[in-house]
Amino acid sequence: MTQETYKSSKKQRIFKAISWYSGVNQFFEMNSDTSISIRLLTTMAISITLYLAITSVTSDRGLLAVKSMQQDINALNGRSEKIAEGNKKLRENIWKLTNDPQEIEKIARERYGYLRAGETVYIIEE
Repeated sequence: MTQETYKSSKKQRIFKAISWYSGVNQFFEMNSDTSISIRLLTTMAISITLYLAITSVTSDRGLLAVKSMQQDINALNGRSEKIAEGNKKLRENIWKLTNDPQEIEKIARERYGYLRAGETVYIIEE
């Protein structure tokens, strides 16, 4: 590439950049009607965005409600686990009372004061 060709291509690139810049400038230099409609559209877009943001947080299906429901679910899961443990203990007691003679005897002696034949109860007072 010769020096003259380089200079002319450089001039062409500068001219293209200047013409692009002036085109962009002309685009943003609008008449008052256009700027009012752009302002109106911008205001509407911001208003809609704010409305959607606020309702997504505060509505009955919003973030706050979801967080509250999640806490309720966690509390109910904990309660359900405690009830399941209690049910397991009750099932074990039922099995012992129906199948284990020693457990039946223990309950009969402790709760009802039953004795075996030939046993005598001594009460010691202090």
